[in-house]
Amino acid sequence: MDLVELLGQEQFTTQEFINHWESHFHEALTVDEANDVLNKEFQLVLCEANQNCIWIKKTKSS
Repeated sequence: MDLVELLGQEQFTTQEFINHWESHFHEALTVDEANDVLNKEFQLVLCEANQNCIWIKKTKSS
């Protein structure tokens, strides 16, 4: 299962991701940990002081 399937959407905030992660895996993530995970598969759209960042799925470049 990829993160988009887990979240059910292609754009979301760091906090939404943390909430989904905690409900699915039953373990807590810090904002920094969440951003590290997201940075591997997602592109940062907007971020305010590293809080409530908005992410979208990276498009595969051919």
